[in-house]
Amino acid sequence: MIQRLFERSFLLTVLLVCLVIPIVSVMPTLAGDDDQTLRDAATVLRAIIDDNIVPPSLWAQVRCVMVLPDVRRFGFGIGGGGRGPMSCRTGKNFLGAWSAPVMYKVDGVRLNGSSSDYVLLMKDGSGVANLLMGSTQLGLEARAEPGPSGVSAPNRTAGDILTYGRAKGLFTGVSMGSATLEPASAANKRLYGGDIGPPDILTTKAVTTPAAGREFISTLDNKFAMRGP
Repeated sequence: MIQRLFERSFLLTVLLVCLVIPIVSVMPTLAGDDDQTLRDAATVLRAIIDDNIVPPSLWAQVRCVMVLPDVRRFGFGIGGGGRGPMSCRTGKNFLGAWSAPVMYKVDGVRLNGSSSDYVLLMKDGSGVANLLMGSTQLGLEARAEPGPSGVSAPNRTAGDILTYGRAKGLFTGVSMGSATLEPASAANKRLYGGDIGPPDILTTKAVTTPAAGREFISTLDNKFAMRGP
């Protein structure tokens, strides 16, 4: 009897270790170098622009862009997570230059593989407003759908947020399931040296873009010519 209890206890311990180790191994990535995350995001952004997968008609509707590089699975049966920057167009009707980046984190991503890069293109609608307020669950508080691909893709889409993912070097429109997005407050505090929220960073020009984020913003400025003040 004692031997059976010992064996069960040992098996439970092994199972817990197998579940916990993958989660712990990801934690340094999420708490890692903010500057590297910004640089990686710029690389992913350039890649999706160069791939020409997003229809030009949809690029014209974009008001905010979020890039989540190297989203990883936390463990068996657990959705993926990661973080990355978001920038929005400033000025009247969101037609001006791009704002300083705000770091966001994502949890509960439905991953097909072990890791992936995600690009979220946000149009006018409640999706952006919800993100500025705080935690947002895709599909519940913001309409999200896989982004269409190719020049002949439809101009109109129902989603406020269009999602693309890259795995094994290829971008495609993908579903992120019911993933949750929220500001990465600790990362933003490290980048900007104080407690400052997304609305202040994105709309009031209260901060300047960190050096590591300039490539990300300049890529957006080069892709989207300013059409207003």
